Amino acid sequence: MAKLDIISGNDQNKSYEVKPKTVIGRLANNTIAINDTKSSRQNSLVFVKEGLYYIRDLKSRNGTVVNGEKLQKTQQLLSGDRIKIGNTVFVFSEEDDPDVTKDLASVKSSLASSPPKKISKAVSHKEIEPRRSSESVLQKGIREASAAVKKKPAHKEVPKTISINKKLESLDRSSVIVIIIVFTCILFMVARWLTLNLIS
Repeated sequence: MAKLDIISGNDQNKSYEVKPKTVIGRLANNTIAINDTKSSRQNSLVFVKEGLYYIRDLKSRNGTVVNGEKLQKTQQLLSGDRIKIGNTVFVFSEEDDPDVTKDLASVKSSLASSPPKKISKAVSHKEIEPRRSSESVLQKGIREASAAVKKKPAHKEVPKTISINKKLESLDRSSVIVIIIVFTCILFMVARWLTLNLIS
């Protein structure tokens, strides 16, 4: 039968036997109940199918991480796989795997010999400086780009009224010519009519 050993987290050094269906999460009635606020109430499911072990995330808030990669679908578990749920890290192993047992022993001994280091929240001036310089360069680039846009002359659109006026002018000229021709024809016809009447 396989087992899950906790090597990091509030329940460190605890070991659990894997059942045919093992639910891991914060709920007290889970198969494996962990003291971890980053874990969902029912976070992950480890189950057996045809003699192989699989793990599936139960739509948890922070997900399930296997060997450093967030679980996207059901995945087969192999001896030595590391499962991270919230801040709790498990090592999956089968009882008859001597390599994993040896690795677990070395991990536990190293954890016992070295107390956990406190993470300092202070940030050194050297760590902040490169970020400030990069931000200033970015801001400078933005200012230069905006200045270039402002200096660039705006595209002058040709007023539509000019083209309209030109059309009207050409239209007026043609109309005047047509009117003159029509008027001339009328005068010619009137003159001819008068001439014919006077002669008769």
